[in-house]
Amino acid sequence: MFLIQSLTLFLTDKKLDDCSSSTLDFYGYTVGKLLGYMGEKYGEIGVERLQEHIQEYFLWLKEENSLSPHSYHSHLRGIKVYLNFLFSEGFIDSEIRVPKIRKLDSEIKPLSESDIRRVLNLFDLNSFIGLRDRTLFSLFLDTGIRLGEISSLSVDDVDLRNGYLTVTGKGRKQRYVPFGREMKKLLWRYIKQRVVRVRQGTNHLFITQTGTTITSSGIQMLFRRVKQGLGIKGKFSPHLMRHSFSVNYINNGGDSFSLQRILGHTTQEMTSRYVHLSTTNLKDQHTKYSPIDRI
Repeated sequence: MFLIQSLTLFLTDKKLDDCSSSTLDFYGYTVGKLLGYMGEKYGEIGVERLQEHIQEYFLWLKEENSLSPHSYHSHLRGIKVYLNFLFSEGFIDSEIRVPKIRKLDSEIKPLSESDIRRVLNLFDLNSFIGLRDRTLFSLFLDTGIRLGEISSLSVDDVDLRNGYLTVTGKGRKQRYVPFGREMKKLLWRYIKQRVVRVRQGTNHLFITQTGTTITSSGIQMLFRRVKQGLGIKGKFSPHLMRHSFSVNYINNGGDSFSLQRILGHTTQEMTSRYVHLSTTNLKDQHTKYSPIDRI
């Protein structure tokens, strides 16, 4: 079987697994880059020849592409899933090793409480757009939900009485995500303003000035404007909001197991990174629960 045929089968398999469109795009890009390299150097080759050439691709990817460590390891993750698919389906006779994907904990630099106040104080609550943006950023920071999840929220997904969202995450899995008292007040204030501006037929929670749905790219554009307005030098993105929520949740006394459920992680591996980053309350917690002090 030729490589290009294997890519088609791989992406079809992932669609059947209910992968999101963004995940499919990620696989298409990372694996497509690999196949493009192979095609340029060796022409139309079969999957059985991957074993003999793939290590040189990894070397080329690392040394000649000026990729950041994060981008390089993202490529490796995508390719690893593809290679595992080829082996499990019997298209190749033996597993192909991928360079070790090291953890990049040092890249996570969440916003501090003062940074969060600076961001939220930027918005004018007396204007509809200011109120919408304050609500949007607050919801990111109070729930840790992803960009795709927040952009797809509908008004029906918000339960103000009980204080939670119904969020559709990766693999179209639904989960309930709670929000706090102040967030409830802000959401109610925004929803009342939204009602008189929303265009008929639009059910998404967050809308534009003209009453239409604000898209993921529109939210990303908003992040760029805020970054420029505050003169932020480092990364500033929806995913940073997720990191910031997680670390502050742990710092404020939340436990890793409830955090796992809120974030929609299937394992504790990712959630444990936030516990590792959170050192603020270690002394307070030890003082409170010290076994010897309590004897």
